[in-house]
Amino acid sequence: MLSRLNRLLEGKPWYVWSLVSGGLMGMFRFAWELIETGSPGYALLAGVFAGLAFGLLFGPISAYLNRRERSDANLGHMDANQTNNVRKAVLRGPVPKDEETRQAAIRLARYYVKTTRKQRKYHPVIWSAFTALSVFMVVAESLAHLWLTAVFVAFLVATLWLPMHYQRRLALLEGEEDQRGAQQPL
Repeated sequence: MLSRLNRLLEGKPWYVWSLVSGGLMGMFRFAWELIETGSPGYALLAGVFAGLAFGLLFGPISAYLNRRERSDANLGHMDANQTNNVRKAVLRGPVPKDEETRQAAIRLARYYVKTTRKQRKYHPVIWSAFTALSVFMVVAESLAHLWLTAVFVAFLVATLWLPMHYQRRLALLEGEEDQRGAQQPL
């Protein structure tokens, strides 16, 4: 589903990112509040406000990050399907046989290594704080917030694991051409 969403949003302007991200957040918040309170009116109001706030904040940020990623990794000439194949090659699977895809994957992997290393300085602090806050909410309010704790722990683990994973994938992608077919995917 995420790869289809990536292909849909690839290269789109900020307001498209805002509509999609805000719409998804609004629906999620509506469902959450409907379950929690049982009031459809309140749930609708909460969903609309959460969707608007989230969309207006994260739509422009997401569009900017997408443009920056495409620019820094020099992916501007590729269509959404090619970009999706490049992203897959950076994350998992065998080294692409197509040299253009492999070179683009190397550039994107270098970009990911650089950005995740920078984020490793402050993201663990942020996700640890959110995890602690969600644990407090579980203890103080209800077990319904336990899923949020799991999400924050997953982000914390990803923040620590992804730089190493991207570095290993980069080394694999940069490997000798004659060894590419023999290498095992990570």
